[in-house]
Amino acid sequence: MTMNKKDYTELNEYNEIDLIDYIRVIKNNFKFITLFTIAIIIITGLLTYFVAPKKYELEGVIKIGVTENNTPLIDPEKTIEIIKQRSSLSYILNNLKEKDKFGLWENYNYISPNSFSTKNQNIFLTIIAKNDNPQKSKELIEEISNFIIEQDKKIYEKNIKAIDRNIKISKEQIVLTGQKLALIRTQLNENNTLLNSTIHVISGLSVNSQANSLALQGYLASRDNIKGRIDDYKQQINNLEAQIKNISDEIENFELQKQKNESTQINAYPVIPQSPLSPSLKVNLIIALILGLFIGILISFIMEWWKKNKRLL
Repeated sequence: MTMNKKDYTELNEYNEIDLIDYIRVIKNNFKFITLFTIAIIIITGLLTYFVAPKKYELEGVIKIGVTENNTPLIDPEKTIEIIKQRSSLSYILNNLKEKDKFGLWENYNYISPNSFSTKNQNIFLTIIAKNDNPQKSKELIEEISNFIIEQDKKIYEKNIKAIDRNIKISKEQIVLTGQKLALIRTQLNENNTLLNSTIHVISGLSVNSQANSLALQGYLASRDNIKGRIDDYKQQINNLEAQIKNISDEIENFELQKQKNESTQINAYPVIPQSPLSPSLKVNLIIALILGLFIGILISFIMEWWKKNKRLL
């Protein structure tokens, strides 16, 4: 069946009339739609602000301590496993109860491992807590942070004590080596004095060398022997001075290691946010605006239909 030009024109006019009717309905009920939408927005805002349960998200960041090689004192993943153990959570809860100023923890018998989460970024460990009470989340994060710091403190102090022990041993070695060096220097000075005396005697004997040839040979041999001992003492002194320098360099290295060792510390404290994570007032108001307009327009069409057809019912 082919649609002629007249039928097409009538269909087009019919569609235009329908569209005009829709616009007319919206225009006639514009005040109702507007007021209805505003009412929905106000009700949604009041319910969101005063009635809907709120959830706050707080974060605290801990910087895990490192050794002289810039490796963590303890593997962050292992730290996470430790704090989620029941014994660790019981210890944390006991500390929270002891410090409780607002009565937030008095009715708690345990802390669920699901009450907080963690994010591991190299040596930075983020602790996240979501709760309807931001103060409670703040205290929980702080106490978990303190627990981790105390655990890592033992490892840090153990490392520092080991370095201090090495420094002490090295310093004792320097003292002993210094004493030995002083003794050899004394012997060197004594031999230098003896050498000078021997040379002086030799020079006196040389004047009448034929008469004292036997004695001169003895003094010459003694002189050579003394010179050999002096050379030996000088070599020992050089070796001992080199040892002292090496030990001093070791001490400097130990001191540098000690400086590079860092204890675990709080990098960012948890801060109570001004607005909750959920529900979002802004999002809820946008949804209320869209729903208000949609329902308002729908009601307007229903009312318009009722006016036209109520006599038929």
